[in-house]
Amino acid sequence: MLSIIRTVDSRWGHVYIARTVHDAKQVRFKSAALRLIFDQSHVALLAVLLNASVYTFISWNIVDRGLLLTWFALLVLVTAARGVLHLRWKRKLPKYTALEMDRKMRWLRIGIGVSTVLWGILGGFLLHPEKPIHLSITTFLLSGIAAGMVGAYAIQLRFMVLMVVLLCAPFSLRLWWEGMPMESIMSAGFMLFMTMVGRNVHRKTIRSIELGLENEDLVHRLNDASHEIRTPVSAIVGFAEVLRDHPASAPAVREYANIIYRNSQYLKKLVDNVLLLSRSNSNLIDDSLEETSLREQIQLAVDVVSKRIREKGLRLNIEIDPGLPDRIRIHTLTLQQILINLLCNSAKFTNLGEISIQVQVDGRMLVIHVRDTGIGVSPEVAELVFEPFWRENRAEAKGQEGSGLGLALSRSLATGLGGDLRLLESALGFGSTFELRLPVTQLCGVARA
Repeated sequence: MLSIIRTVDSRWGHVYIARTVHDAKQVRFKSAALRLIFDQSHVALLAVLLNASVYTFISWNIVDRGLLLTWFALLVLVTAARGVLHLRWKRKLPKYTALEMDRKMRWLRIGIGVSTVLWGILGGFLLHPEKPIHLSITTFLLSGIAAGMVGAYAIQLRFMVLMVVLLCAPFSLRLWWEGMPMESIMSAGFMLFMTMVGRNVHRKTIRSIELGLENEDLVHRLNDASHEIRTPVSAIVGFAEVLRDHPASAPAVREYANIIYRNSQYLKKLVDNVLLLSRSNSNLIDDSLEETSLREQIQLAVDVVSKRIREKGLRLNIEIDPGLPDRIRIHTLTLQQILINLLCNSAKFTNLGEISIQVQVDGRMLVIHVRDTGIGVSPEVAELVFEPFWRENRAEAKGQEGSGLGLALSRSLATGLGGDLRLLESALGFGSTFELRLPVTQLCGVARA
C-alpha cells in the first residue's frame, strides 16, 4: 500500500513539475512576443501618424472636413495612448507575471483593433472613388498598412488575419457598391494574399522566438558547465604551480608539474573564452560606457603582451591621431579584451619585423588598426579566421598554441556593442591588418603625443 502511494505521489510530482516547466516556458515566450511587439511599435505608431497626416492633407478638399477632422483626432488620440502605454509596459516587462502579460496583450489587441477599425472607416465611408487621386492614395495607404500589420503582429496569426480583414473588407465592399467589381475583386485578392503571407511570416516568427529561447537555455547550460569545469581546473593550476616552485621538488617532478601547469592554464583560458563567447552571443554582456583615458587603455593592453613581443625582438609602434580626445566614454572591458586578443594573435604569428597600432576616429566610431609582418593568410581563408576553433593547416600555424577562439570572441564582442572587427588585408608571408570599430563618445582634451 505504501509503495502504491509513493508511486501516485511520484506521478503527481512529475505532472506538477512538468506543468511548472511548461508555465515557465509560456511566460518566457509571452515575454519575448510582447518585447517583439514593443520593439516594433515605435516605428508602427509613427507610420500611423504620418499616413494619417498625408491622408488628411490630400483629402482636405475632397472629404467633409468635419468628418475628416473627427477621424484624424480619434486616430491621433488612440495612437498617442498606445504609445504611452507601450513605453510604460516595456520598462516593466521583466517583472510581469503570465496573467499580467495576458492582460497587456488584451489591451494591445483593443488598441490595435480600434486603430484598424478607424482605418477601415477610411476605406468604407470616407472614400471618394470618383476622384482618381483619392482612390489611389487610399489604396496605397491601406495596402501599406496591411503589409506593415503583417510584419508587426504576425506573432498572433488569428488576430493579425482579423485585423487585415477589418482593414481591407470595407474598402472592397465600398468599391463593389460603387460599381467597380474588378477593383473590388482585386482588393479581396490582395486581402487573401496578405493572409497567406501572414501565415508564412507567423511560422517564421514563432520559430525565431523558439530558437532564441533555445539558444538562451543552451547558453545558460554552457555557462553552468563551464563554471563547474573552471573550479577544479583552478585548483589544479594552483597546486601544479606550488609543486613546480617548491624547493623540495625533484627536477623531474618540477618538469612534470610545469607540463600540468601549462596545460591547465590553457584549459582554463579555453573555458574562460567559451564563457565570454556564449555571453556575447546571448547579449548578456554589460554594455555600459565608462569614462577613461584612450592612451592608458591601449597601454594596458600592450603591457599584457609586451614580454612576448620583447622576447621575439619585435618592434612595436603606436600611432594615435593627435586630434583625438584623451578622455573618452567606451566599454573598457570589451576594448581591452579585443585589443589583447589581436595583439596576442599578432605576436604569436610574427617572428620578424614589427607590430603597429593606429588609432583614429570616424564619426562616432573609434577605429583601431592592428598591423603585423607575420605569416599572414591567403584570401581563400580570410573569413574563416573568425570561425570558432578554426586553425590553419600550414606548418607555420600548426606549431602555435591556441584554441582558435580569440578572433571569434573578439568579433562577437565588437558586434554585440554595435561595432565590428574584420580582416582588412592579409597576404601570405607579408602579415595581416585587422580593423576594429567600436562606438565611442568623445569628451574633452586632446590625446598626448
